[in-house]
Amino acid sequence: MTINYSQPAHLDKPALAALQALEKELGTTLVAYEEPEIAELTDEQLKKIQSLEECLGSTVIAYKQ
Repeated sequence: MTINYSQPAHLDKPALAALQALEKELGTTLVAYEEPEIAELTDEQLKKIQSLEECLGSTVIAYKQ
């Protein structure tokens, strides 16, 4: 299963206009993303993730689907 953690934000017309104005001012392309919601985990689930983090040597973040 693939989960997309970086979904483009759904902007209304005023928000899109503000984004486009700043793009023009900065001379660069901007992309707005939805902020994912962090999953609420049980202590057991958290321990499993921490164990995986140790194995990977990386930080793992759990997001709601």
